[in-house]
Amino acid sequence: MEQLFIRLPSGDDVARGSTTGKTSPDGNASTRGRTTGYNVDTDADPRGRTTGYWLIWNPQQRELIASGELAGVDELSQLEERARHRDVIVFVPGQDVLLTKAVLPVGSQRLLPQLVPNALEDELASDINDLHFAWPAGAKPGGVEKPLPVAVVAHSAMQTWLKWLDDTGIDADEFYPDVFMLPVPAENQLFALQLGDDIIVRTGAWDGFATDVSTLHEMGLSGFTELPSATTPVLTCFGQIPKGSDLFTEVTCEQADIEVPLSIVAKEQAQQMGLTPGRSQAINLRQQQYRSARKRRKASITNLPWKPAAVAAALLLVIGYSSQIIEYIKLGQQSAALEQAIEQTYRTAFPDTQRIVNVRAQLRAQMNEVEGVSPFINSPLMMLSQLEPAFKAASDVQLELLRFEKGQLRLQTRANNFASLETFRSVANSGGLVTVEQGPVSNQPNGVTGTLLVRAN
Repeated sequence: MEQLFIRLPSGDDVARGSTTGKTSPDGNASTRGRTTGYNVDTDADPRGRTTGYWLIWNPQQRELIASGELAGVDELSQLEERARHRDVIVFVPGQDVLLTKAVLPVGSQRLLPQLVPNALEDELASDINDLHFAWPAGAKPGGVEKPLPVAVVAHSAMQTWLKWLDDTGIDADEFYPDVFMLPVPAENQLFALQLGDDIIVRTGAWDGFATDVSTLHEMGLSGFTELPSATTPVLTCFGQIPKGSDLFTEVTCEQADIEVPLSIVAKEQAQQMGLTPGRSQAINLRQQQYRSARKRRKASITNLPWKPAAVAAALLLVIGYSSQIIEYIKLGQQSAALEQAIEQTYRTAFPDTQRIVNVRAQLRAQMNEVEGVSPFINSPLMMLSQLEPAFKAASDVQLELLRFEKGQLRLQTRANNFASLETFRSVANSGGLVTVEQGPVSNQPNGVTGTLLVRAN
C-alpha cells in the first residue's frame, strides 16, 4: 500500500527547553546533570508558524508519487483525499519533543509507564503529569550499560496534533519526532536537514535535535551535542543547506542532493523495506493512552471466537480463485505449492486438526459446523459465495483487502479500468441476494483501485 508522509508545521516553543541538553560523542545521552530544569511548555499552542511538508511514496515500486508543501495547519485539509487508502505516517516538529535516556533496572519493562516519568522527574521543570513519555516498541532496559531511549512531549501538544488530523479526517497510527526522518548515523557522523527555518540534526540512533536557523547560529552545534575532540565529525547536509554553510563550522560538511525536502524519508524507507510501518530505529509517540484506536480494535479482534471463521472465509476465496491468484500476482507458483500453502493456512485456522486428507472437504465440514454458531458468522460467507459470478465476469478484478464490519463486506480491489469495476458491481447485483455499492475509486499508473461495499438483501 502506498504511504503518505506528513511533517507537520512547527509551532511556538511547545517543548523547547530553557537549557539545552547534549548527547555525548558515542551517542549515549548525557542529559542527567546537564538539562536540569528542562522545561516543556504545556500551555503554548503549537499552531503552525512554519511550512509543513508531505510526500506520497510507493514502497513496492520504490517510486515517489507526489509531494508538496503546506503553508500552515489550515492547509492540512488538502491532504484528506490523498490520505484515503494510504498508510499515513506523521512526523512532528523536533522542537516540541525532548529525546533523552532513562537508566532503569534490568527486567523492568512491564513497569515502564510508572518508572520512566519518575526516573526523569528531576531533569524536567514541568510537572510529569502534564507530559507524555514514549519509548521504542519492545525496548528492554539494561541498567547503566543500556539506558532506555525516551521521547518526552507535552500532552497539550499531542492533543493538538491529533485534533488537527481529526478535524481534517486523516487517520494516522504513527507519530514520530522529525529527527527520525534522517538515517541512523555511523560513528563520527551526523546528518542534517533544513525545512524552511527549521534545522533538524540526527546525532545517533536515538539522539538528535531540531531548532531554528537563528538559534543554531547563536549556539553552534556544540550547544546541542558534545562533539569529539580527537576527530572532526563529518556532517552530511541534505536539502537546502548550502555546502560550506557557516551554520556548521565545527564539523566537516558534505552536501547530499535530494529531489524534494522529504525525499530523504523515501530513501530511508527504501533501505528499510519490510520494516515499516513501525520504523526500526524510531520512537512512535502514539502509544499508551495515545495508541491508535484502530490498533486497539485489531488487537482485540485477534482473540475473538469467530476468528477461525474469518480465516476460513478468506481461505475459501483463495481456493475458489486460486488460478486467478497465480496469474495476477505472477509468482510463478505451481499448483503443488499452492496446495501446500492452503494446507498450512488450514492448520493455522484449525490447529487441532491431526491429519489432512482432502483439505477442501474438511474445510467445508468445518465451515458447516462454524456456520451454526450464529447468523453473524454466516452472513459474510453467504455474501462471498454470491460474488463468484462477478469475479468470473470481470476476471481482471483483483481482491487486495477483505474486511467485514457493521454487517457489510468491504472489498479493496484493483482492476484494469473503471468499466471492469462497474461490470463486477452489475453482475453481483443481478443475483438479487446482495447489493454491491461502489466507493471511492482512484486512477493508478497500472490501472484503478476502488472500494466495493457488499450488503445482504
